[in-house]
Amino acid sequence: MKYRNTRNTYGLVSRCLHWLMAALILTVLFIGLTWGYYPGGLRAPALIIHKSFGVLILFFLTMRIGWRVFNSPPSLPDTIGKTMKLAAHLGHLGLYAFMLIMPLSGLLMVNSRGREVKLFNTISLPSLMEKNREWAPILRESHGIIAYCFLALIIVHVGAALYHRFVLKDNVLNSMLKGTSKK
Repeated sequence: MKYRNTRNTYGLVSRCLHWLMAALILTVLFIGLTWGYYPGGLRAPALIIHKSFGVLILFFLTMRIGWRVFNSPPSLPDTIGKTMKLAAHLGHLGLYAFMLIMPLSGLLMVNSRGREVKLFNTISLPSLMEKNREWAPILRESHGIIAYCFLALIIVHVGAALYHRFVLKDNVLNSMLKGTSKK
């Protein structure tokens, strides 16, 4: 079992961080985008999960960036043109940007209302800003818009992975699913 990335495939650490963050992100987006449908008794626990998972996303993002600095991702197949490689690179930069911007905008939104964020309702995080009634609705709206943009980019990312698997029939998806490459 390889822990580090190779030229052709993702290592175990990269794959675990990818799928752990995917689960956290999809959970946070699901809770946030379906918030209006929750009955009163489910709102408090859902909000605790939503905020706490958002904080965990920031934590694992720092780990993921650190790991990626010292473990370059596998090369894309030579059969892919420069335009597609550029699109993949920009798409990944966008995903990383949203993984940072989404939780930070949530923290700012909560802080602008004069509230604190607690990790699983226990550990208080430092406030990023003072209470500000003027900024609170702007940050709330921004957080929602960012969520929809992030979801759109995730859909494109999943679509690209499926395109590699079923149309191009290369090893790009296998390298993230199994850590193997087909020659």
